[in-house]
Amino acid sequence: MLRWFLLLVIGLPALLAWDPADGDIPWQPEEIALFELVDEINGTFYELMDISRNATTKEVKTKYKELAMVIHPDKNPDTEAEFKQLAAVYNMLKDKRTRAMYERILEEGLPDWRMPAMYDRKVQIVRHIGLLEGMFTLFVLATFIQYGMHWAAYLERKMNKQAEKKPKAKKTKKAEAEKEDDDESILGPKPTVYDTLPFQVYELCKQAPTLPGYLQEMYEEYRQRKEEERKEQEELEEERKEYEEKKLEKQKRKASGVRTAGES
Repeated sequence: MLRWFLLLVIGLPALLAWDPADGDIPWQPEEIALFELVDEINGTFYELMDISRNATTKEVKTKYKELAMVIHPDKNPDTEAEFKQLAAVYNMLKDKRTRAMYERILEEGLPDWRMPAMYDRKVQIVRHIGLLEGMFTLFVLATFIQYGMHWAAYLERKMNKQAEKKPKAKKTKKAEAEKEDDDESILGPKPTVYDTLPFQVYELCKQAPTLPGYLQEMYEEYRQRKEEERKEQEELEEERKEYEEKKLEKQKRKASGVRTAGES
């Protein structure tokens, strides 16, 4: 069961990322570069190079050399942008795969490739990330980090214990059993996948029905504690008043005693 769970964890991000409207897979970098070039150039690649649509790769190469000699930036610095376009078009048409992709664009038109995504025109990365996929990816990442930190803490405690120098003693079965119990009490149990976030969330969900009762108990304890504090405060206030009254009464008796002695 655990194996199927791990396979589901690994494969679910890819399933969440797939959108039938976008095709089987996201756009590849060379496709994005082709789409950008088609969108940038007015007309077709063949019109730019002044060749027929059925031109062979050799004819494309010959025409490119001919045009490059005319508009090369070394001869005319003002034609640098045109030369870059020419070089990009030539790189697309000389490759059979990208040329077939371009032919498909001529037949079907440009697809809706500018979708809301993480897009960089230089690196040419297109990745459609939804909210659900992002949350799930963070959840999986947090699970792996938590599992790794559990093992790191356990191994650190184990290494620290092994570094402690202890006198050698004769080993017996009873001594070994006591030693294992002592190690477990010091090191704690070994980390398992059941200590990670998904299982903790599952346990929390199991306890969800008892949550209202637990909150009510907490509220009752809080109310009782406040009531006890209020009573204690009232008792302290009463004691303070009694003390003040006794002190005042004592002062009055002392003052009356002094007046009586003076009159006599």
